[in-house]
Amino acid sequence: MAIHDLNLASRFSDRILMLKKGSIFAAGTPEMVLTEENIAAVYGVKARVTNSVVDRPQVTPLMPESSGSRLWKNLSATAKSEAIA
Repeated sequence: MAIHDLNLASRFSDRILMLKKGSIFAAGTPEMVLTEENIAAVYGVKARVTNSVVDRPQVTPLMPESSGSRLWKNLSATAKSEAIA
């Protein structure tokens, strides 16, 4: 099975292959592969990995500190332009 949702892969897979640029970067159990370090190396994002209710890794992407204000400005600008149109 090929799946791109890390949380679904964690929950329903016994083993995971993590690819980077078409090559195997990490392979093993969800606990071995889905680490904050691996996610940062492969996807270039910070993430928090915790144990979920079903005792599997749960991945939560973290927003960069500066993105919050930029995101709010973009949403506000979009809302204003839609209100004018």
